[in-house]
Amino acid sequence: HIPKLEFMQSVVPSIAASGPVSQWSADVTEHAHITQVKEPARAGNNKDYEAQIVRHLDMHSRLRSFDLMTCMKESKVDLRVVEESLPDDEARCTLLSSSAQLVAHLTSGSKFGGAKRRKADLFYRSLSVAQNPNALLPHRTFTDSSGCTAFHLVRDPDQKTLNLDHAAALFHLPDFVGSLRDYLDRFSEGRETFTVGGRRGGGLNSNLPFSQIKVWSKVVLQGRQYFNADLVTDPYTILALPPDEKWVYGRQDCAIINVDPSECWPRSSMNGHSVVAVKMIFTVSQPKKPARPIPGTHQFLAYCERFDVVAQEPPPPEYAHLPLFNAWNNHSPDYFTGCYVLKRARRSNGEPFGDIIPLTQFRALADLIPHFRNKADRRLSSFTSFHLKDEFFFNKYFDHEIYHTL
Repeated sequence: HIPKLEFMQSVVPSIAASGPVSQWSADVTEHAHITQVKEPARAGNNKDYEAQIVRHLDMHSRLRSFDLMTCMKESKVDLRVVEESLPDDEARCTLLSSSAQLVAHLTSGSKFGGAKRRKADLFYRSLSVAQNPNALLPHRTFTDSSGCTAFHLVRDPDQKTLNLDHAAALFHLPDFVGSLRDYLDRFSEGRETFTVGGRRGGGLNSNLPFSQIKVWSKVVLQGRQYFNADLVTDPYTILALPPDEKWVYGRQDCAIINVDPSECWPRSSMNGHSVVAVKMIFTVSQPKKPARPIPGTHQFLAYCERFDVVAQEPPPPEYAHLPLFNAWNNHSPDYFTGCYVLKRARRSNGEPFGDIIPLTQFRALADLIPHFRNKADRRLSSFTSFHLKDEFFFNKYFDHEIYHTL
């Protein structure tokens, strides 16, 4: 009689009863089944499973309430005070009218339960790195100019000196050299924000002021919370690995990038932003001193491939007022899943649209789920589905911050 939570994704009556489940894979519900059902059952005496599980959940609920009350007590929050009852000498009190204001006002107290380790704050670390005159350049921990996102890379690259042609062959990027030429041309024109797309201007044999790059396999991103910009989100790792025996097409994650500096993530939602696949993370090997760094290259860059939004039927008029349908101007999500449908952008010759994007334009990790439709493909596996499919769901359920943003 113990509820099998992951069956919500596979049993037809459960799917119909629960509606869109908060993940297209069973990862979330399987984890909840372990922590909320299996572990309490194993800690008991093999009797009255349901009653013991209910007591376990009730205990955790009481602990969370105790933590919240402790924080409110330390922050001197008085829920009995209202605006009409404030005397003149207490007019300096701060009135809170929403849960978001309450959370922002609370001071973090010591938790009675849960994780004891503090969350890493890359924004704070970037300040220390920026003030260190001996820090490596470009800085391994830094933020973008708007302060929306913090980045961290390990000290040493995975590929210290890689020839441009070798890098293009290793990552299967035939237009890598041409994209570098286009990036330098756009930078010399004074462009500060870069996009993926447009006609390829520089030829594959164009001369470049450098011949080698340094390649990193991953970057860690951290943003600010949707309801309280003073609090940071959990850090996420974006991978960009070349093909190998197991991952025959390479292993790459997707990211949300900013293409309009007037829009600030996450409050802007997807307006002024785009979704890309991160194929390579690198920086240019600079000439030795006293030569000056090559303009536009003394920073971390990424080769990215673009995804376009697939047009969907607009929602019924009675639902048009919901925030979900205003998250991305001129675009509507899939009505049944609530997720945007994305398609890999391709050139006229069938090659994906790829360009160089500064890492400082990255804003968050994007989770894409292949849109399989009705016909199964025997070639698809966990290692190949991302590269053999062109149409994807933009999963807003894998993270609660992304859920609120979208």
